[in-house]
Amino acid sequence: MRRSMQEIIPKLWLGPFNCSKDFNALKRANITHILIVRDPGSEGISRAPAFVIAYLIEALEMSYYEAYLIVQNKRFCINPNEGYKLQLRVEYEPICRARQQSESLNYTDQQKSRQGERRRKEPDEGQGGASERLVNLNYVAFGDQAKRRLPGKLFEFTIINIIE
Repeated sequence: MRRSMQEIIPKLWLGPFNCSKDFNALKRANITHILIVRDPGSEGISRAPAFVIAYLIEALEMSYYEAYLIVQNKRFCINPNEGYKLQLRVEYEPICRARQQSESLNYTDQQKSRQGERRRKEPDEGQGGASERLVNLNYVAFGDQAKRRLPGKLFEFTIINIIE
């Protein structure tokens, strides 16, 4: 099971790098795009599963624990490091919840701009602060491949389009 890919939810697969080279298996599974999370010196049991957990939290509005259990039940050999677990549970999940609640309030553009004025500007805002760095992902395209590196090199990944 560790050397094969598993379908976590419909159309979302998680597996080792070697599976990305088996085009027959990819076609059988109707996989059209691959996101390769680079995790040098690892078996792919930490960063890639953390990335999938983050996706489930964001896209399906799950809690960290729900997302972790879904991934763990489908692919037994995951073990995100404690830093990733903490970041997903303590930082990322609450941010997603707040964004989802904010979107559900259906504020008008005028109300949104007024709310933004209430907050004091931080001294480093507008000077390459963390929020700007998150938006400015390093992006290099190589034909049908795209490479991105997130700030801090937490995740480095490649997107490959395998449609013929």
